[in-house]
Amino acid sequence: MPCEITLYHCPEDEATIARLSKNANAQQERNSGFSANVQPWKGVCKNEYHYVARDKASGIICGWLTIILKTHKRTKYIYILEISTRRIRNSLYGGVGQRLHNKMLEDAVHFGAKFVYLYPLNAIVRDLYMKPQWGYVELRPDVKHLFKPLVRDLVIPNDFLDTLAEEDIIDIAKKIAGRDKTLIKRIETLAPLIRGSPEIMQQLQDEIDIMEGNELSDSEKRKELRSFLAGI
Repeated sequence: MPCEITLYHCPEDEATIARLSKNANAQQERNSGFSANVQPWKGVCKNEYHYVARDKASGIICGWLTIILKTHKRTKYIYILEISTRRIRNSLYGGVGQRLHNKMLEDAVHFGAKFVYLYPLNAIVRDLYMKPQWGYVELRPDVKHLFKPLVRDLVIPNDFLDTLAEEDIIDIAKKIAGRDKTLIKRIETLAPLIRGSPEIMQQLQDEIDIMEGNELSDSEKRKELRSFLAGI
C-alpha cells in the first residue's frame, strides 16, 4: 500500500509529530482533501499515541488517528481522540481510515486494552461506526459514546458510563474547578453553548479524558480547563 502507517508517541516523538501536524494543516490549506486539526492535545504533547498514514514517495499525509490509553479500576482501555483522513477516495487513499483503525486494534493487544470507545460527532458518523466492519455498539441511551469490546463477555461498569453521560459533562467540569468560583462561573455561563453544540461537547469530553489519562494534578487540571474554556 502506498500510504504507510507509523506510530508516534508523545512526548518522545514531539518534534516529529509537530512537523507532521504542520504538514497536515498545510495540506488542508491547499484544499488537498485532508481536513482536520491534528493537534488534539491543544498545543501540548503529553501522552497521546499518533498513527500517521503517509505516502512515502510524495510525503502526503493520507490519514491520522490519535488515541490515549487510560485505566479505570485496573482495566485498561483506549479512547480515540481523532480519526482524520483524506476525503479523496481512490486506489491510493481509499480505506485508509479503516487501515489506521485496524493497526490501532492490533496494537491494543500489546497495550493490554480491554475495549475502545469514541464520541461520534453526528448521526452520520455514528451510523458509520455501528456498521459491522467497524463493530461499535451503544451501551446506554444517555451515553453518546460508542464502544468496541476487545475481549469476550466484557462488562463495562455503570460507574464508568455515568462519567460519560452527556448531562454529566458540565458537572464533571465543575468538580475539576473545585473551589475556584471564577472558573465555576465561567463553566455555568458557557454551559448552554456547550450543551447545544455536539462539537464543543466532544472537545470538552476529549479535554477531560486527556486530563485523566495523563494523571494531571488538580491545579494542572484547572489550568487546562481554564485554557480550554478561554478558547470557546
